[in-house]
Amino acid sequence: MRKFLIVVFLLIPSVAFGKWIKLSHNSLVDVYFDESSVKVISDQSIEYVELMDFKKPIVSIRKGVSIYSTINLKIVDCGTNKPQNLRTTPSKHRYIRMNSFSKNMGKGDFVGTEKGDNKWIDHKKGSVDFIVSKGLCNAFLIKKLKK
Repeated sequence: MRKFLIVVFLLIPSVAFGKWIKLSHNSLVDVYFDESSVKVISDQSIEYVELMDFKKPIVSIRKGVSIYSTINLKIVDCGTNKPQNLRTTPSKHRYIRMNSFSKNMGKGDFVGTEKGDNKWIDHKKGSVDFIVSKGLCNAFLIKKLKK
């Protein structure tokens, strides 16, 4: 019975988060993160929860349902743990889990969970992903390692 409860707990998505802080936006999506979710997981990697809030819905191909937002568990490889190299060293990310919702800001009906494919996505220098990852790496990883 105990194993059953643990499995059920792991399968149910966690959607209770702290305050969402806007990281970036464009004509298609606003991207937020939950500061309380950030964890340093190695000497040059962080993990955090990201909310992608779509301005126009995307459609789930498998389910034929409109998705207005996703809440994602994401790992960022900062590329370095040295402040002097942070702005020039390449970075990348990968998704661990993506939860989809029928309304904006992670509200509405839960549409489903997709497991990340473990594929690393390189950040182009100057891209939104590059700038956001470097800011988060500086704010959380490097400051923690200095302590």
